[in-house]
Amino acid sequence: TQDSRYSLFDYPAKSFALRPDIVLGDGNETIVIDIKWKILSDAMRNYGISQSDMYQMYAYSKKYDAKKIIVLYPQIETMREKDISFQSDDGVRVEVAFIDLLLPDTSIAALAKWSDDMLGEVIADGACSIP
Repeated sequence: TQDSRYSLFDYPAKSFALRPDIVLGDGNETIVIDIKWKILSDAMRNYGISQSDMYQMYAYSKKYDAKKIIVLYPQIETMREKDISFQSDDGVRVEVAFIDLLLPDTSIAALAKWSDDMLGEVIADGACSIP
């Protein structure tokens, strides 16, 4: 299930629930991963990533105090081997990653390794530890 512990606003009542797909961490450091089903393209401005999706990632970063924000999109041939990330001047960084839906076993294994590597980077960078 999606994590639902935070809302965009807390007063006068909790409003506009934030629901990232995956939240990794141990209470000290956090990685938020959100999955999108849109197809990206080199031919489109910002690869076709919607402004509202980036607002959503920014909100996740702030509310979850996340060290890393990752947004996953379906892999297509023209976007293979792309290194896409966006960073704001206040330290929010959103990384874009891809999953090949035609090779689910390979993609799941690569995603698991990538997630382990990312969590390892967060642990190495800060005071995070995995029990």
